[in-house]
Amino acid sequence: MDFFLYLFIFLATGLFFVFLFTKLRLGPILGYLVAGIAMGPYALGVVHEAEFLHQVSELGLVFFLFLIGLEMSPKRIWHMKRAVFALGPTQMLISSLSMALISYFFIPSFQQALIIGITLALSSTAIGVQLLSEKNEITSPEGQDALGILIFQDLAVIPILAFLAPHASFSMESVLKPLGVVVAVITCGIFVIPKILRFLARSYRQELFVAASLLLVVGVAILMRSVGLSMALGAFIGGVVLANSEFRHELQTDIEPFKALLFGLFFISMGISLDLGFLVQMAVPVILASVSLLIFKSLANFIALYFTRLSSFSRAIRVAPLLGQGGEFAFVILGLAAGLGILSRELSTFFIGVVAISMALTPLWCGICNRTVKYFQKKNEVKREYDVVSENPEVIIAGYGRFGQIIHRILRLHQIPVTILESNYDQVEAVRKYGTKVFYGDATRLDLLKTAGAQNAKLFVLAIDQPQDSVKTAEILKKNFPKLIIFARARNREHSLRLIKLGIPQKDIVRETLHSSLNLTEDILLHLGMSCTMADQTIQSFLEHDAKLLTAQVQYLDDEDEMIKFTKESSEALQKLFEDDRAASEQSAA
Repeated sequence: MDFFLYLFIFLATGLFFVFLFTKLRLGPILGYLVAGIAMGPYALGVVHEAEFLHQVSELGLVFFLFLIGLEMSPKRIWHMKRAVFALGPTQMLISSLSMALISYFFIPSFQQALIIGITLALSSTAIGVQLLSEKNEITSPEGQDALGILIFQDLAVIPILAFLAPHASFSMESVLKPLGVVVAVITCGIFVIPKILRFLARSYRQELFVAASLLLVVGVAILMRSVGLSMALGAFIGGVVLANSEFRHELQTDIEPFKALLFGLFFISMGISLDLGFLVQMAVPVILASVSLLIFKSLANFIALYFTRLSSFSRAIRVAPLLGQGGEFAFVILGLAAGLGILSRELSTFFIGVVAISMALTPLWCGICNRTVKYFQKKNEVKREYDVVSENPEVIIAGYGRFGQIIHRILRLHQIPVTILESNYDQVEAVRKYGTKVFYGDATRLDLLKTAGAQNAKLFVLAIDQPQDSVKTAEILKKNFPKLIIFARARNREHSLRLIKLGIPQKDIVRETLHSSLNLTEDILLHLGMSCTMADQTIQSFLEHDAKLLTAQVQYLDDEDEMIKFTKESSEALQKLFEDDRAASEQSAA
């Protein structure tokens, strides 16, 4: 087949499946794997020999581990030391032994069962981080626990690959020679390579720095292979050594595109080598094994986190299913083990299918687990009654988050009677510790608003975080207490429009980031050399225009097409206004 036609089919198939699987939120890894299966000899038959392709694609694994090394700065690892060095090893040990013992029931060789157990104990960093990011939980306690375990698993891959890699028979030379090379790499990474990179950086030629980055990674990998060590191990060590270098981010930027392409190539080559007929024939056992992996590994993860007292019950129950699937490196380890004859091709193919399906089922599995936990929590929790409020305040504040707290602190300084309503009981308990009197209650309930004294209060501060609850409360207040003055915090522009439509004056609504953004913008204009008068005039003109625009946009609130058209016309009018002002200013200066 013509090389360029071959390349076109290769890229088109990979692009199609990666796009499809990304849209289905199954991740690009499975897309690459399925693309390889589709092009392989057991499906379309486009590719019959993947050996050369596999050799080239190994560079993807090398680059990937180099980038992991760059992320593993000693400072970062130490900051997450409990999760990395306590949770990580415990999870790996318990999950590995559990998976190995279960595998041993079906595989007579304990050595093979142990390798499979260790492989299945690894989880998917890509899927775990993706699910955490979707819920904005990366920085949460659960997210930090999961991230710490995933970091340790990434670190654990290095000795696993080094253990499986073919090596020479034992001798003093076989120990000292690799050790000397590792010491040389670390020494050069600390004292020599940064100086070379510094010299190249001064040339201001980006292509030189890119070439040096690639040469560095490939060179260290080849050096390690020459003494019988894993290329991936060499790349990882090189990355760790340069993790605290000033060139860390530049190296990441230069290598990332090559890593992504070659790592994708690696999984395509793995897919090409898979026996589709065998997987189809074993479809039922593969699916059953995948579901079993999710269940039993999640259980093992929970035991590792909770029963060892390393994590709380609530954190353990959320992290356990998140790490229940197999990981990307399972494909690497299973493929390598099959290539070395440690596992048979059929066994390797079977468990690659198990890992792939477990990765695809993870979002569904996490959803089922979370809903189940919430159901039992709701069923067993003691129903908490709202507080009984019977006060006559001048001001009622609904919502005691970061916005409502500041308002209350200022009013308290002037000894103005205030009643505070907050629907989050955890928040209520937290602020009560500091002596603040806060009532637990839902401001969308009319009976609570009456007992809180809304009929006699001078004004109502709407500081609720959720826009829908804020708008619902405003509706009830305008209907039942029409004389009550309402001051409102709006989360965004649409929230402001909804409140204005209910009859709350625009001057009594504050968008939470508007004024802080404008204050910073004015500082930026001054720093760029604009005069104080001109900068202040610009901000005021923008505020006046925005206020008029907000009032006019209310009529288009439920008509997106008209809203877009009107907003574009207003933006063009504002641009012309600024251009006319600039021209008039330049003319008067002349």
